[in-house]
Amino acid sequence: FLPEPPPREPSSAETQAPAAAPAAPEAAAAAIAAAVPAATPKEAATEVEVFVRHALPELASEVRVRVAGDCTLMVVRRAVMDVIGETRLSEVRLVRRTGGQGFASLDYAQKLGQRREFLALGRSLQAPKASAEAPAAAAVSQPARAPANIAPPEEPPASSAPQLSPAGVPAALGPQPS
Repeated sequence: FLPEPPPREPSSAETQAPAAAPAAPEAAAAAIAAAVPAATPKEAATEVEVFVRHALPELASEVRVRVAGDCTLMVVRRAVMDVIGETRLSEVRLVRRTGGQGFASLDYAQKLGQRREFLALGRSLQAPKASAEAPAAAAVSQPARAPANIAPPEEPPASSAPQLSPAGVPAALGPQPS
């Protein structure tokens, strides 16, 4: 058996008289509304133009994109990808210089803030060439040919499963004497 704990002394909060309840629920709602500032509707974010330049001179290219002024850097990155026709995140990275020749990726959860120019690494930032001939050329494309030094595929081997006669007996065995 466990010994009983000693009796507890009431705290000063427990000995005071309970607070008076509001006279009506409307009065309570009014008191809360007065204490909490009214929510203001979020201002519509203005659209801004962002300039992104490739960080490597051998891939010198640039692109301008329009994004919401309060967006994250991931939105900027995806906008660049849309303009250049890229779908893989690994091909477009927003970076900053770290000393001499090094680069470090930016935090894509960070807000755009006042920055309007960025460096990028990955593929060239050239937008794909849009021409009226491209869809027509794709529609008339020739089937791919196998290289000359590769033989065409052989016919698949005949099935190795035994052929059954109408009676359900393997044909190779023939009719069985009874």
